[in-house]
Amino acid sequence: SSDLIQSLFTDQAATNAASQFNATSQNQVDQFFANLASQTSQFNAAQSNAQAQFNAGQANTVERFNAEMNNQRDQFNAQNQVVIAHQMI
Repeated sequence: SSDLIQSLFTDQAATNAASQFNATSQNQVDQFFANLASQTSQFNAAQSNAQAQFNAGQANTVERFNAEMNNQRDQFNAQNQVVIAHQMI
């Protein structure tokens, strides 16, 4: 994916961008691409953080579900042991 992003910052892209916003110097073109790279990095970091938060939430949900299933199983087993014990008497 970084290769794809890097391909967007080619010399031809720089030439096109310079003509589109009427850059008057190479410095303006360089600044444009520096800002573009910074925004891309910020976006990628935000997406990465969002994905990590989602994954953590999913892991927590699965853990809670498993704990609840274990609890229900233990309660079921305990209740049925009482029923079986009463039937043996």
